[in-house]
Amino acid sequence: MNSRVVNRLSERISLQLRIVAACLLVLAGALWASLTWYFGAVESNTLRARRAHETSEARSIASLLDMRIRRQADALQVVARSMPAGLFTDPTAREAWLRNRALLLADFNTAFLASTDGTVLFLHDEHGFSRPDANFADRDYFQRALVSSATVISEPLIGKVTDQPLVAMALGVRENHRVVGIVGASVQFKKHSLLKGLQGARLPGEDNRAAVLVTDRAGTILYHEDDRLIGKHHDAEPQLVPVMAQWLAKGRPLNPNGSAVDTPQAIGAVASLDSVPWLVWRIQPLPAAMAPVAEARRQAGQVAALVLAIAALALWLAVRGVLRPVRTLGQRAAQVLEGDLQSAFDGPFGAPELDELGRVLTELQRRRAGLALSNARTQQLLISIMASAPVGIMLTHDRHFDLVNQHAARLLGRAPKELEGQPAQCIYASNEDYQRIGTEVAAAFARRDAFVTTLRFLGPEQGTFWGRLRGQPLDWDDPSAGTIWTLANVTDEVESRARLEWDATHDALTGMANRVSLDAVLRRLIENRPRSQPAALLILDLDRFKPVNDQHGHAAGDHMLRQVADAIMVCVRGGDLVARIGGDEFAVALERCSAEVARRVAEDIQRSVAEMAVAYGDAVLHVGCSIGVAPLDSRHTSVEDWMSDADRACYADKSRDDRKPLGQLHHLFKARYD
Repeated sequence: MNSRVVNRLSERISLQLRIVAACLLVLAGALWASLTWYFGAVESNTLRARRAHETSEARSIASLLDMRIRRQADALQVVARSMPAGLFTDPTAREAWLRNRALLLADFNTAFLASTDGTVLFLHDEHGFSRPDANFADRDYFQRALVSSATVISEPLIGKVTDQPLVAMALGVRENHRVVGIVGASVQFKKHSLLKGLQGARLPGEDNRAAVLVTDRAGTILYHEDDRLIGKHHDAEPQLVPVMAQWLAKGRPLNPNGSAVDTPQAIGAVASLDSVPWLVWRIQPLPAAMAPVAEARRQAGQVAALVLAIAALALWLAVRGVLRPVRTLGQRAAQVLEGDLQSAFDGPFGAPELDELGRVLTELQRRRAGLALSNARTQQLLISIMASAPVGIMLTHDRHFDLVNQHAARLLGRAPKELEGQPAQCIYASNEDYQRIGTEVAAAFARRDAFVTTLRFLGPEQGTFWGRLRGQPLDWDDPSAGTIWTLANVTDEVESRARLEWDATHDALTGMANRVSLDAVLRRLIENRPRSQPAALLILDLDRFKPVNDQHGHAAGDHMLRQVADAIMVCVRGGDLVARIGGDEFAVALERCSAEVARRVAEDIQRSVAEMAVAYGDAVLHVGCSIGVAPLDSRHTSVEDWMSDADRACYADKSRDDRKPLGQLHHLFKARYD
């Protein structure tokens, strides 16, 4: 089976793949949309449920903590009311009484009796009974206990005796409506059971349970699973910082029933206590809260991938069966490519539509055979015409050569087969020319004009030649169909025209510019005033030149003129125009040159000419020159005016009696222009 059959087979297989891929894409899109919607709803419901759960848990913990605090306060009040009269005036009795209060000692870390001036009379802590040298009169809760009939609970503070974070409770003992002493107790946050067990038991396999914290409203941590953080500011717990910031931003809501305080990183809840100004926090990291949903999403993705794989296999088998008639048609097409033109597309193919297509293809094949024969004849005729044409002819398509005749190939120094298939750029001597004419060709074709230009092309033996290139589209309505080009060698014509143009503007003897070029430059300078100023014109007339011609002949004179031209050129700038305007008369146009600089240039030229010693035969020849300097000014309305001023200055220099050096021209110049 040849390459065309292989290509057709690959196209048929790729069609099957495209059908399967399209079906899978639709199925995958439907699965993705369904799973996205479903898990979006699941995530939303899960978030709502977790938020309600954390709020409920915070409310329950706050209620439990409130109950514990009230129980402690009630126990202290029961003990205080049971104290006998005169207890605070009898040291022995109060110590005995306190030692016998086992319930009071069990419920608190520290229990004490104090006088109304704040002096601690007797104290019990984990070390036993003692009489510490301490005074609680400066404590706010102590002062409030002196005037209150209820148990007073302190803010969180650091104990004077234990040096630990704690909360104290105090109640005034009254006799005859007068406070005779204070009975008090304290609970240490790190040790007492008041704040223990709030975290709850960790379930098996539960690695990310919610964090439970208790703080006061200023942010001091009263309870934390890590005892090292108790008594620290809330900034010490990274999980609490954003949650508390959100609570502050919401206006510090205090709700015993709990409030949701969510952040992008966690689900949070806070509940306040009625008995004390404390807050209970529940913080569940969002990834932990959504872990079940993420796991379900992962499993659903795996199931969806498996479904797609099974669907791909099923679709492949189904499409393969559906396209079986197409494969049969492809096999018949392969027979046509092998040369069987009789009954290659005859049916049946297993489908009415394909049977009809087979009949149409059979007719097209018959017509194609006739058209191919006609095209072969036309192509042979075209090749014969191109071979006999006396001009280079090239056909290009997409900027590559399709056909090149023998004449064009000879001009380019290559065989036609070497050029066919190559990019058109390969025949140009300059890539810049090729890039430039691209837009010009497109513009000409858009106007329905043929494109004509003259450029340098690469010729035989790595040489170049001037060629006239003409091109036009094969189809004006469809330039992309190709372009026909003609190419002719016009090197002689271009060089002849260049020589004529050079001869028209240059002196044949010296190679300098002639009067025509000088007039053009002077006219431009006059027309562009005042932008062209300053400028100056020098007219030079040789002295003692006639004896050279008379005594040594015109050949000597011509030789002297060429030497003078060289002497002038070395004294001027590269952009200055030096022209021979007569037999022994020269002119120099100095642009952007002041009068003072022009005088110095004139002096240099006169000196350079005067110092020449031209050897001719056995003789050494010398000449001099007179120079007129005429700066451009407002009086010069024409080239003739300016030339006349320079001629007069030159004549004045030549007619001086003393024949002083050109340096003395300064006086003539000042007399005429200053």
